Amino acid sequence: MTEDTPHEHPQVDAVTAEEIATGMTEEQLRNARDAVTDSENLNILQTAVLAEIERRKQGV
Repeated sequence: MTEDTPHEHPQVDAVTAEEIATGMTEEQLRNARDAVTDSENLNILQTAVLAEIERRKQGV
């Protein structure tokens, strides 16, 4: 059995996803953004990653 990393776990709630995205490095955020294949059907973590990227762009 392999250990899941947070960005690979299918059962992530919105609060956990936001915490994960907030703790990601710029490179991790870029990699997660680049891994999105269906921008019309984002999962919770993908949504949190995109929101974190926007938040950092705005310097909030």
